[in-house]
Amino acid sequence: MRSRTTLILVLVFVVLVQSAAACLWTYGTNLDGRVGEVESEKPREIVARFNPEKRPRDSWLAKADEFKKRADDEPEDHKLRNDYAVMLVRAGELDEALAVLNEIEAVKPGLYATAANLGTVYELSGDVEKALHWIQEGIARNPKSHFGSEWIHVRILQAKHPQELRKSG
Repeated sequence: MRSRTTLILVLVFVVLVQSAAACLWTYGTNLDGRVGEVESEKPREIVARFNPEKRPRDSWLAKADEFKKRADDEPEDHKLRNDYAVMLVRAGELDEALAVLNEIEAVKPGLYATAANLGTVYELSGDVEKALHWIQEGIARNPKSHFGSEWIHVRILQAKHPQELRKSG
C-alpha cells in the first residue's frame, strides 16, 4: 500500500512539473581550487532557458564550439568533453551529445557525471528505457547526488515506462 501511495504522489508530482528541466552536470573549480562535478543549472541559466532572446540556440552552439576547440586541444580531458556535450544538449544537438558522452564512458568508465548526463540526454531523446538504466547507474556511482533524491527521477522514468516499473519496482 505504501509503494502505491508513493507512486501516486510521484505521478502527481510529474503532472505538476511536466516542464521541469532535467539535470545536466559540468565540471567546475571551487574556491579551494578543487575541480569537481557541478550541477550546471544556475539562476541566470534558468532565466535564459525561459527567455529565448537571452540565450538563442546559436549562442549555445557557439559555446559548444568553444568547448570543442578546447577539448580537441586536450583530447584526454574528459571534463572538457563532458562540458562540450552539455552545451550540445542545450543547443538541442542530442545525438551528437550522446556520441560524446558514450565516448567518454568507453574511455573513462565509472564517472557519475557521465552516467547522469547520459540518463538525462536519453530521457530528452525519448528513450526512457536507456534513461532509466543510466540514471540508476548514476545512483550506483554516487548515491548521495541531489541529497539522495535521485530515486524520484527513477520513479518518474518508471512511471513513463510501465514495463520497467514491473521489472525494477
